[in-house]
Amino acid sequence: MRIVLLGSRRSPFVRKIRVVLAEKNLEYELLEVEISNSDSPVFAYNPLGKIPCLIAGDIDSGESFYDSSVIVEYLDLLSPAPCMYPSGSLERVRARRIEALADGVLDAGILARSELVERADELRDPVWIGRQMKKIHSGVEALSQALGRNRYYCGNTPTIADISTCVTLAWLDFRFPEVEWSARFPNLRRISSELASRTSFISSEPWAS
Repeated sequence: MRIVLLGSRRSPFVRKIRVVLAEKNLEYELLEVEISNSDSPVFAYNPLGKIPCLIAGDIDSGESFYDSSVIVEYLDLLSPAPCMYPSGSLERVRARRIEALADGVLDAGILARSELVERADELRDPVWIGRQMKKIHSGVEALSQALGRNRYYCGNTPTIADISTCVTLAWLDFRFPEVEWSARFPNLRRISSELASRTSFISSEPWAS
């Protein structure tokens, strides 16, 4: 089946999908799209105009899936191994919880960066930016606490919990190095270093493209 991924190499949510596709050895086409314009082609496939958006089949008639977690679940159905969401009901929910936490840190970071980069100095709201940064710091601390001394969040192999976390941490290093999560959380530094050496992470590194 043909798989087309609409997105940007710079998007961490798109990178998450690219990592999963690589882990599952699924071939796909990455179609770079611009989402800042109201006439973005993404609206033809996702009414919210957001990326990533995955099209299964022909780009003109295939079924579209959007929101990164929905796409990952679809890819698990398409190619069960390796499984991104654990089969046990409680472990599955735990993996989803970590994914939601990591994605939430990204959401806060993207909002903070948008305020810092896109608004004029006199229009920026430092209190609002501060709230987003607090979410980043508390979210990363929670990711560290959840991992604890375990090698992975759920079981003996990486799942979407580990992938989402490490994609988020890599994005923070790129956009918010002042967060300095690596110095404060050695367990996150260890898992991030391990997954960064995997082909799926190397091939999807946006700033190396």
